[in-house]
Order: sequence, then C-alpha cells, then structure tokens
Amino acid sequence: MVGHSAIRRTVMGPRAVGEEASPADLEAMKSLLAKSLREGGMGFSTAVSPAHNDGDGRPVPSRHASREELVALAGVCRDHPGTSLEFLPGPAAFTDEVRALMTDLSLAANRPLNWNVLSADAADPEGVAARLAASDHARERGAEVVALIMATPPRVRINLVTGFIFDAFAGWADVIGLPIPERMERLRDPEVRAALDRGAKSKESGILRSFAKWEEMQVDEVFTAANERHQGRRIGEIAAELGTEPFDALLDLALSEDLRTSFMPEPIGDDEATWKQRAELWQDDRTLLGASDAGAHLDMLDAFALTTHLLSDGVRKFGLISLEEAVHQITEKPARLFGLRDRGRVEEGYLADLVVFDPDTIASGPVYTRNDLPAGAGRLYADAIGVDHVLVGGTPIVTNGEYTGALPGRVLRSGRDTETVTP
Repeated sequence: MVGHSAIRRTVMGPRAVGEEASPADLEAMKSLLAKSLREGGMGFSTAVSPAHNDGDGRPVPSRHASREELVALAGVCRDHPGTSLEFLPGPAAFTDEVRALMTDLSLAANRPLNWNVLSADAADPEGVAARLAASDHARERGAEVVALIMATPPRVRINLVTGFIFDAFAGWADVIGLPIPERMERLRDPEVRAALDRGAKSKESGILRSFAKWEEMQVDEVFTAANERHQGRRIGEIAAELGTEPFDALLDLALSEDLRTSFMPEPIGDDEATWKQRAELWQDDRTLLGASDAGAHLDMLDAFALTTHLLSDGVRKFGLISLEEAVHQITEKPARLFGLRDRGRVEEGYLADLVVFDPDTIASGPVYTRNDLPAGAGRLYADAIGVDHVLVGGTPIVTNGEYTGALPGRVLRSGRDTETVTP
C-alpha cells in the first residue's frame, strides 16, 4: 500500500506536519500516488487516528489532511486496476462523520476499503455494533467498507517514550507530545498526574480506558540493574510494596529509566463471552481477519501471528470455528477482497502456495525481540510451531520444519497480480 504520510512528506517537506495542503500540493500528491500505483503499488493507505505519531512524537502527516485531500487521493485508485484502500480512523467511538468519510473514500475510488481495527468486547456490544454498522452504511450507498479483526486479544507492549496508547487517552496528547525532558518534568507534577489518571479512566477514552487499570499492568522490560527485580511483576504488587498508588508507581518506575520501561496491559477481551463474540465476528461478511498499521508497531504488538493463533486458539483450544472455516478465513477470503489472481485456493490452475501443518500442534511460539531491522532496531518475533512444509509457487521453502534456502517468490504488483474488485 502507498502511504499517505510518505506522499505528504515527499511533496510538502516540513510543511507536511501542521499544515493543510494547497491546491498545488494536492495535485503533486495525486501525481506521485498515480506514479506509485502505475509502478505496482497495491493501493492507498491513510490514517487519522490520534494514536499515530512519528519518531519525534509528532502527529503523522496524514492527520493534518483535510477531508477534501483524503477523498481526492482515494479517487486516484479509480484509474488503476487491482487497487484497494486502507484506513485507520482511531480508537474513539464511530461518529456519523467517520462513517460518511469511509463511505466517500470507497465511492471515490470505486474500490473496497478496509479499516483497522475492530476489537471484540462483550462488555460493549453496542459499541461493537456501531463500528460494524459502518459497513451497512457504506453498502446502502454503493460502497464497500470492511473491518479488520484480530484473532486474539491484543497483547501490547507500551512505554512513555513512544507514547503509543498513552497519547490516545483523553487529555494525554499535549503531555506525550512534549520533548522527553519536558515530558518527564510534567509527569513528576502531582496535579498533572491526577489529571492524566482521570482522563485515562474517563468515558472520553473509549475502549482504551480498559488499559488504564494500572495495578494490573505488568512490567515487561526494564533497562537498569536497580529495576531488574521488578521485571515480570504487576504494578499493583510494586505499589503495595512501596506504599504508593499504582499510577504513581508506574510513573516513578518509568521516570527512573528516562521513560524507556516497557509495560504490558492486561489484554482486553480474554473472557469467554468476548471469545464467543470474536468468533461470530470472524465469520461476518463485514469483517476480514487481520490487523495492519503498515509496520508502525513492530516493537509493540504481536498480532503478526494471527494465522497460527486462529488455528491454535480459535480451532483447537476453544472450538469456536471449524478447521475448514478457519483456513477459508485466512486464505480465500482475503484473496478475494484484494483481488489476488490465482491465489487463495487449492485448485487446478492456481499457484501452488501451500502450507502443510499439524492441526494438533499448530501454534505460535514465545514472543521475543529480534534486532534485525535497519540500524539494528528490534522487532517482536515468534517462531511457528507445527508447520512442516511450505511451498511457494510449487517450490519447497520449508521441508520438515527447516528452511531450504530457496527464494522462488516475487513481489506482488497491482494490475499484474491483482484484478479489480469493486463495491
């Protein structure tokens, strides 16, 4: 997918953050997007979520786009075969404005739009239904809007340096947006702490307020020898030991490590009722199994293992979905939405992209950090369990669980490897 923020930065430079595009800027962005799609880009991706900031803690450029800009860029896809749209509206409750925008993006492009991400939550069935209703709103107007949904409760690792999730709490954005020294100074202020605590737990924080159960947060990783004893412990336990409030204990621990300390909130939706709701949503024609932030949270989220999680948890552990339906959900269903040619089925004439797995053992291994990104940056990783053979275009790349070293695949390009899907 061709990213909106990358296009904005290329065309507008420093003005990409903080300014609306001029008519000349918009024409230049449309031209660049068209060039990218002609060269094989799979579609257009954009985000307006308040949870998305850049490496400097500033809002990503797409958050400064006007509605006119968003719709105009989506419309470029209409002239390029085999393309689609991706959109991230943010964690807040869906408004009529959000539903209308997603519908208009799909109509402008004459392409399906998938949005990230619908979270199952049996405690808030009305909220889930309201988000899912965006698809109904679109279909009534001749558009197609599909919600991405995860296979498991999201397990998130967060810290106060990047501020991911923290900055989406009500009233937190101004503090998280400050340079680190100023941010630390504000976080030491008792009045600021009290206001942040209230904001995180307020109705305005939406579903994210479930993350603000500070006492249940687990210390995932520490960076000083003095704090090694806290790794793996819950904040509530640490607070009781120190005789302080859980929120103060969390902030004091983070401040002692220049905010680098990594925390893991209790996953939302790990209860029986929500698992049942999640299974129903998997099989709804308004959803697609998946979750994508274009790699924005490689060091924070383990949603990459959605296929093995679906097969191990959804099928084997909880019995919520049949093996055959689960395979359909992760193969043919996405292939048809994105128009992938000759893929998604075991059928004569289709490419032999095959995975041979043991249904009794298929699973995701423990999550750990691999420092194999550019400049030695880390990403979360987990090894697959129970995958015996993998073939790409008929060529084995995994045999008896071991890599063969073969590299038969090719980068997919829109138009060549995809056909046009319209609403």
